[in-house]
Amino acid sequence: MRVDNNREAILAAIQMMESGDPDGAEKNLRKILKSKPKHLDACINLAIIYVQQEKFSRALRHLRTVVGQNDNIAVAHHLIGDCFLGLRKPEESARAYQRAVTIDPKLSDCWFNLGLMRRETNELDRAIAAFEKVTELTPGFRKAHEQMGLTLIESGDYKAGLAALAKGSGFIAFDNKGYGPYRIVTSLTAPRNINE
Repeated sequence: MRVDNNREAILAAIQMMESGDPDGAEKNLRKILKSKPKHLDACINLAIIYVQQEKFSRALRHLRTVVGQNDNIAVAHHLIGDCFLGLRKPEESARAYQRAVTIDPKLSDCWFNLGLMRRETNELDRAIAAFEKVTELTPGFRKAHEQMGLTLIESGDYKAGLAALAKGSGFIAFDNKGYGPYRIVTSLTAPRNINE
């Protein structure tokens, strides 16, 4: 019986990645891919290294190998979204993030990035829905509250936007009538002047 050393090599590569040795991890993973070019774990972990190094085209090549074999791996689609985000392609990024949350709807980071991409492409209602999902999954995700607030304000729902910002940061805001500044301290039924 032939022993498969790929499992040990993958574990060693992951340990190297976690200890801050991406070059050693890359070397191990590339060795696996030399003998087995479509090894899923090697492709995904090599893609993670390339995303961290901002080598997005290289990462995409390995991720396409993964989804070509199994299109139901949420992390692969999440990483594809990150690659397209890094390449400044918000539509493609949004599609990848959408696919990831369709596979695993509990990926709050993915929902957050999807919201950012929807906002970038001026799909404000869809961005708000994504940020709402993040805050449902992870109520303490302050940046999601902030981004939802900014998106609500951008969409014209000023009051709800200020309320979301308050949940995110206690944000100080001015309104478009010249009143303020307002310190938002609660879930806001009405803004109060900071000087009162």
